[in-house]
Amino acid sequence: MNNQNNKFEELASAYVLNALSPDEEREFKIMLENATEEQLELCDDLQATAAEIATLVSG
Repeated sequence: MNNQNNKFEELASAYVLNALSPDEEREFKIMLENATEEQLELCDDLQATAAEIATLVSG
């Protein structure tokens, strides 16, 4: 895995938790525009996991 993928994963993880600074969010949205299919799938998986956790915590 290269540094660009590591950065994408780091920002995606924080993004789904609404934990990015405004600058990081802008950077991540630019990365999303150029994301690979694999990166988009990762982002979808992280969003689904975050939603499941939120449901468990609130229920």
